[in-house]
Amino acid sequence: MKLLPFILISILFTGISLRSDAQPAMVSKESADVNEILQQTYSKLKDIKTLQYETFRYINYKSQDYENKLLGVVFVEFDEAIPIVGFRYQFDNEVSKVVFNGSGKFWIDKKNASMESLQAAALKKEKLQQDLNAASFFYNSILCLRNVIPHILTDTSIKKRLGDTLIDSRSYHKVLLEMKSKSFTVNEGLKQLTADIRIYNQILIDKVSYLPYQVVQSNNFEPEDYVLVKFDQIKINGPQIEENSWFASSYPGLQIKGKEDLQLIAAGANAPAFELEDFQTGKMVTMSDFKDDLVLLEFWVKNCSYCI
Repeated sequence: MKLLPFILISILFTGISLRSDAQPAMVSKESADVNEILQQTYSKLKDIKTLQYETFRYINYKSQDYENKLLGVVFVEFDEAIPIVGFRYQFDNEVSKVVFNGSGKFWIDKKNASMESLQAAALKKEKLQQDLNAASFFYNSILCLRNVIPHILTDTSIKKRLGDTLIDSRSYHKVLLEMKSKSFTVNEGLKQLTADIRIYNQILIDKVSYLPYQVVQSNNFEPEDYVLVKFDQIKINGPQIEENSWFASSYPGLQIKGKEDLQLIAAGANAPAFELEDFQTGKMVTMSDFKDDLVLLEFWVKNCSYCI
């Protein structure tokens, strides 16, 4: 699959704040108008058999001086016979390839000519859903929108606004969603967050095709931080890709790397000893410092939502 160049003009943001209280150029309309447009987009996506597109994801967290870019091609084939998720997928770019064929998943590291795989026995429902939501190339993706739009249409707590914009002389609907303590998931609708946070999603939808062009997400905690996802070269129900590309055996000559089986710490067992730096004070703390206290450990990274 050949990647076409992406031009990072201000597809991006063009300096527009995403906060709903700072949108002077946004023309307010009724939520019904937003719903009508989203329904048109969902109608385009809901019954498709295959989906292929180029994706560009750009994370810019100014508050943490963090940037990250991801570019690649996504291919999804929908099949109700595939348990749990109902589709198989591939992601391909210059450095890696990820394939989920419905019964197993494997990753190819092109730089190191190696492969890791996860077989069907490990693909339990909970793990598979977590794996989908952790896939960076599916973050706020077309697949994600196909899943969440029906929930957006019926959720009256979501504030919706509608406007218009032009990019390279092409006209787009500009849908702004404000959600309180909720976020998109790839295959499980809207996720309820424990943090008291407002998530803003700005979705650009082509006025002719009604296909999504771009999603920009921000929040009220760090309003200058955002994640932009752009879609290009969208093909619906296009040509199939080669069937043998779905199977790890079709990629000979790669070093096979196994994943160590990790065991959960048993309930009632002593927590393992470790030492970490307190991000507020910079001091090193150990588990032994909290002996006899009730401790909640929450694991997260700065480019991902909280795990609890």
